[in-house]
Amino acid sequence: GLHQVPLRAGGRARPHAAERVAAAWSSSARRRFTGGRGCSQQRAHEPQQLGATTKGGLDVLVHLVRMHLDENPAHVCVKLDIRNMFNEIERAAIIRVFEGNPRLRDMVPFLFAVHSPMSPVFYPDGKAADKSCAEGTRQGAPEAGHGASAAIQAPLKNADAALRATGGFARADFDDTYLCGEPAEVARVLVDFEAAIAEVGAELQRPKSAALLGAACVLPADFPVPVGALRHTGPVAQRGQVIGYGIKVAGIPLGDPAFVAETIKRKGGKLEAKFGTVKAKLELEHGWQLFSLLRSCLRPTGDYFARLLLPTDAAPLMEQI
Repeated sequence: GLHQVPLRAGGRARPHAAERVAAAWSSSARRRFTGGRGCSQQRAHEPQQLGATTKGGLDVLVHLVRMHLDENPAHVCVKLDIRNMFNEIERAAIIRVFEGNPRLRDMVPFLFAVHSPMSPVFYPDGKAADKSCAEGTRQGAPEAGHGASAAIQAPLKNADAALRATGGFARADFDDTYLCGEPAEVARVLVDFEAAIAEVGAELQRPKSAALLGAACVLPADFPVPVGALRHTGPVAQRGQVIGYGIKVAGIPLGDPAFVAETIKRKGGKLEAKFGTVKAKLELEHGWQLFSLLRSCLRPTGDYFARLLLPTDAAPLMEQI
């Protein structure tokens, strides 16, 4: 609803009062976007979009891809890379999607207020630019990812319907999109999906996309995206050589044993370095803050990998954590 803003003499709103209105409005919108089971966004986007509103959606996505390729070894799963989608999606496209869906239509006034296609742009010195901000969602805003996901929902839903006809599916974790099915059908659907998202300002990057093959899958030479691979990096003799083949699904490595093991090893190294730095900065004088960070950041990360990696794969990382 609307909030009254106390005014100073002369009709000027107090800055902190205006901020309270913006915060309340944003909080209300966030509840509408992510309001738990049965919220408007969830009903509109499930089962294809699993990252935006679905509780446990990433768990579902990882298990779905892994089990599908186990049951359909001749299939392929392609992880699509959409270039900088949150910053390049057309604002008008987001608003059109919400306006065209009866379940989401009452959010249009809010979206138009915070994502108007004609929002003015200012330089750091306060000078107005001669252009408006017609693309991209607000960085860090609660509705940013959900709005961008809504803009590609129709192409995603069409891709899912086409792949389901031959035993496959399409799913997404916000902008990370996965097409699974028979190689020829996945290639055909990919072309259609690429064209459809281009109409709302999104650009598919084929060279940065990657394919995960089932155990019996053979890709044609003209398959539109490369096979996912992990390579040696840094100043080593093997630099650029392939370690293993696979992709990361919602951050979880799926692929051959070498790919999985090396990905987990690198993840463990990054976690150890990150929390080593935090520990060194906080341990002596800020023990409670250190404990809170470890409990709130490191433990959930460990829980996530423990849930979704196979036990034998997870063991080294769990020991390191």
